[in-house]
Order: sequence, then structure tokens, then C-alpha cells
Amino acid sequence: MLNSLLLNLCTKKQIEYFLDKPGHALLLVGSPGSGKKTIAKTIASETLRINTGSALETYPFYYHLTPTDKSEITIEQVRKLIYNFRLRTPGSNKIRRVVFIENANLMSNEAQNAILKILEEPSSESLFILTAPSELSLLPTVSSRAQIIYVRQVSLNDSRQYFINNYSQSDIEASWILSQGSPGLMSALLQNDSQHSLKQAVEKVKKILNQNKYQRLQSLESITKDKPQLSLLLEAFNKILIALHHKAVQAENMVDAERMLSNRRLINQLQQALEQNVAPKLINLKLVANLRL
Repeated sequence: MLNSLLLNLCTKKQIEYFLDKPGHALLLVGSPGSGKKTIAKTIASETLRINTGSALETYPFYYHLTPTDKSEITIEQVRKLIYNFRLRTPGSNKIRRVVFIENANLMSNEAQNAILKILEEPSSESLFILTAPSELSLLPTVSSRAQIIYVRQVSLNDSRQYFINNYSQSDIEASWILSQGSPGLMSALLQNDSQHSLKQAVEKVKKILNQNKYQRLQSLESITKDKPQLSLLLEAFNKILIALHHKAVQAENMVDAERMLSNRRLINQLQQALEQNVAPKLINLKLVANLRL
């Protein structure tokens, strides 16, 4: 199953080493669109020795925690998980229970502290898989108890070899540039997967860039009501600006290249501001006022 994925060679070797000697907790770190979810499910299937897809989803001791409508993983979800840990896991496999916490950075502090109790005293047959954009987005007490694997970008050459039988070289190169070598987003772009959250954000940004400043502010305020939504949209802005910067450099248009570089710096500043809990409304205002596009 692992060989069917498009992976950076270093990332693949780290995963293979983990599968050979699995620990009790794994943290997959990578940017949105890097394919962390697909990797997490593949590792879960490999350790449980079942196929991915419906077999994994219906396995009685596979738990998948995702944010609720409040855009966070709540203490109630974690308490339910802890209660389920009372159930005994039959069988002889080394790993018989897997907990996949997607976007673990969206766990409330209360939820992280609750999950910490299980991580401190892990059961030998259980594996926790967490995903996050950075280990710094989790409490140090949580991230320090997991083995970390960084999901790195893939090269254009590896991407060509992986997709060449199904897509044209020009489409592969275009998706690679826009995704910055992130396999998850690259696949979504090539397959036109409308369900992929980052692809949805990219499409929204494209529409916003065709609007005037007043319309941009209205659009931003309507679709970035909380931190996770705004974070995803800023990442989409970042990827589009990198692609435009690359295009300007290739065309030797230094005026546009400098303008795109300035815009990239702006997005980077806004991403840092968001991490420091600056209000989304203020970030939207600064984005609209200073974006040179």
C-alpha cells in the first residue's frame, strides 16, 4: 500500500522505519495539501493489517477524530475516545487499535491535556496517529510523546513519473508549480477533486483576485469566520502567489517578480499574525489594503 503513494524519498524511508518498529504515537507534520491524511490512513491499514477504504473505516477499533462544526476537536470527543479505551481488543496482531486525530492542532487545550493522559501510559496494542502543520502547534507535552515524521515535498521529476500515464506533462508541471510539490493538493488539482479543502480554497482565492477591494473584503469576511478557515485561505493565497512569482521569473519580468515577492512577504506576515491570535477581521483588512494584485 505504501508503494502506491507519491512520497518524498526521505519521508518514505521514515515511514518504512516506523512500520518496521511501530511506536505508540506518531505525529505527521506537513503543510495543508501535503497528503498527511492519506499517509495516516495507509499507516493505520498497514499496522492493523487490513485494506484501506471501507475495511479500515468499519474496523471496530479504528477511531478517526476530526474537528466539529465549531472547528475544533472538543474535550467531549476525547472523553468518548477514552471511554472506548475500556474495550478489550481481541486478536494477536501487535497493533490492534488505531486512533487517527486529524488536524490535531485544532484540539482545544483541554482536549490535548486529556489525550496526554493516554499518551503518558500507552497500551501496547494501541497506536495514535496525529497530523498537524507544525509540532509547535501542539502542546509540547503532547508533541514530545510522539515520533515525528515530516511530510516533505516531492520533486517535479518524481511527480512526472508517478502521473505520466494518466495526465499530460504540461498538466503535471502546472499542478506541481501551484501545489509546490505537495502530493495531496497536486492529486486534487489533476483529478479536479472538488471535495479537497485546499483546492476549494484555491478556487475561492482565484475568484477573490478578480474582484475589487470592496468585493474582496466582503468575500473574505463571509468565508473566513474562524481561524482554521482563514489559515487555509492564506495558504491558498501563498501557493497561488508562488506560482505567479515563478511565472514572472521564468518570463524575466522583474517588475512582476518583485511585486509577487512583496505579496508573498505580506501573506507570510499575516500567517504569523494569525498564529499569534490576531483577529481574522484585522488580518482581512490588512490583506485587502496591502495586496498588490
